[in-house]
Amino acid sequence: MSKDISISKNSILQRMKALTKYKDNHWLYIGGKRGGYGRMRIGGRKGKHIDTHRLSAWIFLDLDLDSTTQMALHKLTCPYKSCWNPECLYVGNNSQNVKDAIVKGSNVGANQREKTHCPQGHPYDEENTRHYNGERQCWTCLRARWKRDNNRRIKKF
Repeated sequence: MSKDISISKNSILQRMKALTKYKDNHWLYIGGKRGGYGRMRIGGRKGKHIDTHRLSAWIFLDLDLDSTTQMALHKLTCPYKSCWNPECLYVGNNSQNVKDAIVKGSNVGANQREKTHCPQGHPYDEENTRHYNGERQCWTCLRARWKRDNNRRIKKF
């Protein structure tokens, strides 16, 4: 663990256990969360937040928390983001994480590419699609928003 944070694995483990709900073979962290993943502050008020599955991999699987290439990843068989059971985790890299996300169907890019219509039902076709900053935008919805915003500006004067 980084030099600026010195805390024992045992004390972290006790804190994690105190905020855990056990469901089947999963250890679900019920404390603070971010994006569905359990999260704890380590090192006091000036410490840093670390995901609980990363802390679990550090305690049980010898994950290097300072590594920029190692990641604590959930196995495909674990459906819970807040689970920190080491049996549901493995140490991997970003490439493995992306492959797992595609297999699991949680890959945002793949899910977006499958959509054929915008949320309002307009088709994503060649005439009605704007590509901006790597995203598809519906021209019909954009024009409606621009017109609405412009009308609001005019009414202010």
